[in-house]
Amino acid sequence: MCRGDDVDVDNRGEIRPGQVEWLDLGPTEPADRPFQPRRSRRRWFLFAAAIAVAVILVAALNRDTKRTTATPSHVPPELTSFTASPSSVDASPSLSPSPSPSVTVTSLGHRLLDVPVDWELFTRGPESVVRIELARGRVTRTEVPELANGAGVSFVVGPDRAIALTSEDQSGYLVTDGHRVRDLPAGFGHGPALPGPDPKHIWVSTGGGSSSAMTLFGFDGRRAGPSIRVPAGIGTAAADGAGYVRFYATGGVYDARPEGVKRITTGALLASGPTRWLTEECDAEFRCATTVTDRATGTQRALAVSDGNYSFGGFTDGVIAPNGSVAALARDDGQEGRLKLQVLDLSNADVHDTSVLLNPDTAFNGGGMFAWTPDSRWLFIAADAGRLLVLDRNSMRVTELSGSLPFVSQVSFRSG
Repeated sequence: MCRGDDVDVDNRGEIRPGQVEWLDLGPTEPADRPFQPRRSRRRWFLFAAAIAVAVILVAALNRDTKRTTATPSHVPPELTSFTASPSSVDASPSLSPSPSPSVTVTSLGHRLLDVPVDWELFTRGPESVVRIELARGRVTRTEVPELANGAGVSFVVGPDRAIALTSEDQSGYLVTDGHRVRDLPAGFGHGPALPGPDPKHIWVSTGGGSSSAMTLFGFDGRRAGPSIRVPAGIGTAAADGAGYVRFYATGGVYDARPEGVKRITTGALLASGPTRWLTEECDAEFRCATTVTDRATGTQRALAVSDGNYSFGGFTDGVIAPNGSVAALARDDGQEGRLKLQVLDLSNADVHDTSVLLNPDTAFNGGGMFAWTPDSRWLFIAADAGRLLVLDRNSMRVTELSGSLPFVSQVSFRSG
């Protein structure tokens, strides 16, 4: 071993500058003997190799275990296929609703009407709310609690849910598409609840007495807009056919909006629609005329003159088609208060009487007897004995939409 390049050793064994000290490390291996590593070094190499192999094996096992047991971050929902016969029907798989004994989905295997895929009919009965996807032939039935009879039930459909609300005892419920029934949001008090100016909003009763009003809410129960002042006795408020409110009060029937109130008629309002009113007007000598009023211009046109008996209809819950062409009316046939469907052409006063008996409970308790499709072709009818009928405006033919539906009290429509 070299201690330095510039040291020397004196007589006393001390190193002096310029000298080198050599240390004896023992005998060296003979030159002709092959090289053999020492046993201690061999053991060390073997031990290190064993440790390395063990580490590699443990890492491999951990990696395989993670591959086997790891759970994906997103599990796709179960898909259920439904049969669709015509090619225009959307035959792509549909998400099945959450399994629940109170929600039942049935595929009829064929379309019910030749309509766009996003046109859906809703019905309400004593024990169920039913969503009918007309183009897909799919029916979703949700069990609901029975509401008090004679309470005046409002039934309104939003983009992804339907609500029912009584006018008297503040009871009601909410059904979101494909899910079981739930309580209404806290913001909804007592009825009525009426369709708003767009599909995402509804008018809900707020206040009381001199502060009675209909206030705009979202279907989530949050206030979303202005209020409309209405007289005390809010139960007289009803939908005006154009997303606002009408009510009966001293002096006639009024249309109410946030900007103010306007009288529709001093007589009887037979039917409402987004573009027209159908009224029965009488003068001081009780000479009456059935009149069509254009809502945009206020222009009036008499369809017929009567001696005081209604020439058309006879009940005040008719619905005018969206295009203003015809009105569906409830005609009192004079036999124990029975009501029959009557269709009136508003351009030429042609009357189409039918033998369809209507549900009187629906007529007197919240409306919902009729629902038109947006193209004014199909009229859905909550008929007597809980049947769901549909009238084809083109042929004037009335048929039962499906014989397998539960009892129907009210109908409502959703289009996109």
